[in-house]
Amino acid sequence: MNTAFESLVKTASDLQALTKARPRLAIALGTGQSHALDSLVEHTHRVSYQELYAGAAPQALSHRGELTLGTINGCSVAVFSGRLHLYEGHSALAICQNVIFAKLLGCNEFLFTNAAGALNQAYTPGDVMILSDHLNLTGENPLIAAPAAMAEHFRIEHPFVDMSQPYDSLTSDFFNSHASELSITTHNGVYAGLKGPSLETSAERRMLATLGADAVGMSTVNEVIMSRYLGLTTTAFCAITNMATGGPDQQEDSIEQILEYADEAGAKIAQLIEGFCAKRAKP
Repeated sequence: MNTAFESLVKTASDLQALTKARPRLAIALGTGQSHALDSLVEHTHRVSYQELYAGAAPQALSHRGELTLGTINGCSVAVFSGRLHLYEGHSALAICQNVIFAKLLGCNEFLFTNAAGALNQAYTPGDVMILSDHLNLTGENPLIAAPAAMAEHFRIEHPFVDMSQPYDSLTSDFFNSHASELSITTHNGVYAGLKGPSLETSAERRMLATLGADAVGMSTVNEVIMSRYLGLTTTAFCAITNMATGGPDQQEDSIEQILEYADEAGAKIAQLIEGFCAKRAKP
């Protein structure tokens, strides 16, 4: 693991030397999110994950596996289109490669997006949820046996990072306010992260709602742990793609419909990110 981390350090250094890019904001795009944000990024340099990470590329639908360095409204960004997942057989540490690489590039803030099913009956497919907290139900943690070289490089003394407030409230407040200006409805809720890849049973969905979750998906929670461990200001969005209440009228989930609603919510999230970048670019 130490050798793998040292390889990431060299790759990040080489990429900075080649592009002169110094991003401060990292953005991770989940299912259905890449298309909406593509047109916003200017002055781009693109590189595949296979080049960055020695062949580890995502297999999930609509996860391109590509890093784009550029600007959005004058804000320097590193946009990660797609992610690895636990259900693809990767370790919790491996699925955090984008977070580690963003930190090596100099980013101090990370915005995550994902696609999720609505446990909360007040939500509608196509809505946007801003994460206020999460339940890590994957049974994994990326800080278990994290490489000593990484802790030494970032001068981190121990893995006992506080997770009582994983998501930045000030940034979330901005997104709620900006969404109101754009007439975009946002919810603020708790995300339950599961391993997947099978979707949840109706009983499991009812259980998750009882535990206090508003939406459920198969990503993000381990990445957020790593983000907080590395000292990054962290915010996350769910694109609500299907109703997952587990009630008597629960319908079967269609992957085609999930992707359709991910695109719809993704367009709204892209608008919010565009405004956020304009704010971040101001002196």
